[in-house]
Amino acid sequence: MHKAFLCLGSNDDAELRISEAFLALQDIGPILTVSHVYESAASPPSAGPAYLNAALCLTTQLEPGPLKTTLRALEQRLGRARASATVAIDVDICLFDRIVVHEDGLNIPHPLLSRRAYMAVPVAECDPDYRHPETNETLRELAARLERTDPVTLTRRDDITLRLHGS
Repeated sequence: MHKAFLCLGSNDDAELRISEAFLALQDIGPILTVSHVYESAASPPSAGPAYLNAALCLTTQLEPGPLKTTLRALEQRLGRARASATVAIDVDICLFDRIVVHEDGLNIPHPLLSRRAYMAVPVAECDPDYRHPETNETLRELAARLERTDPVTLTRRDDITLRLHGS
């Protein structure tokens, strides 16, 4: 089994889309942890409505390539159109075990994880002491650094919760 950290994002009927994606992801493998949901402004602001972002950690038997293919199919099933100005749903592999891969359109760790708080903060909630395989920072340290330096402000949305089956 592999341990994967996934980020979810949407700015098109975002609350519904994030919830739908979360429920569908439970079929890929057991979800170990899930973050709070956060809101962030689109960047640049002309890029559309605010985003909702969340992260989860799951275990899966899928290798990185097949997992990415599965996630793209899920996005398409939930209404993602890559040419659209808004994002129905985006599900990215942020970390996968402790591997580093940058080839053939597969980038693990996700390049934005070490540059954007909207990814780092939710992922850090899933396992704060997990170390980024390239920077060697704990996810807690990475998130704290980006909260200080990333110009895009995050707002935790305690009114939106993602729940596992049976909880």
